[in-house]
Amino acid sequence: MIHIKRKRVFFLIVCLFLTITGCTSSSSNTEKRGQELSVNSNYDLKRAASINTQLGLAYLKKGDVSRAKGKLLLAIEQNPSDPLAQGAMGYFYEQTGNKTLAKQYYLKSISLAPHRGGPKNNYGTFLCRQGEYKESLPYFTEAVADQDYLQTAEAYENAGLCALMIPDKKTAQRYFEKAVLNDPRRDRALLELADIEFSEGLYNKAKQDLERFHQLDSPTARSLLLGINIADKTGDKTSAANYAAMLKRNFSDSNEYQAYLHAKGG
Repeated sequence: MIHIKRKRVFFLIVCLFLTITGCTSSSSNTEKRGQELSVNSNYDLKRAASINTQLGLAYLKKGDVSRAKGKLLLAIEQNPSDPLAQGAMGYFYEQTGNKTLAKQYYLKSISLAPHRGGPKNNYGTFLCRQGEYKESLPYFTEAVADQDYLQTAEAYENAGLCALMIPDKKTAQRYFEKAVLNDPRRDRALLELADIEFSEGLYNKAKQDLERFHQLDSPTARSLLLGINIADKTGDKTSAANYAAMLKRNFSDSNEYQAYLHAKGG
């Protein structure tokens, strides 16, 4: 991400809307539960809204836009004060190209739960995807201020990714360090940290964080090229050769392999 040409930033957002296991349940099973619900009480309405929110996001993931919108509209009708349903509708409009309505629903989600971290993290990622990188950062800061928020490490990582796009490597580094502090298994943050540290000449620290990344995740073309560069700087010829062999074997068609060949004069 440090050597970027405005690469896309990816965020895991859909499952953040829900703290229950709906993100992994099948649409048909959830649909059946939704149909079985009585809506004669506020409790039933809230439960129905939660299920319909899950269904809407599941349909959207499958590309069934019409059914997704119908379920999300129904969820909001059943429980207009549910920030999860409002935020999910914001995500729907974002994904279907209506950024104005998306922003309205994201902000509505925040207004319904002003002290909760989830809606603010979601809105921060929305702003970042729109290229409003600096504007997104305060929302991540507010998200992690919620002591009950379970996705603190993810919010810090999102903030780091957005800071990189400004670009502001120093700020990004601080966010990634906080992400790893809150969750030592945050592999994306570790890779970004290793890249930043390498660019700052902190080769031993970069090596440590890259090794931690490879313990958690499979090597990528990017991580292998970074490993080659770090090994070259630290004089570790064995590691450089091993990384180069893996890069050639697994990613011979990648831009990173071409960059490696170019650097070697090949």
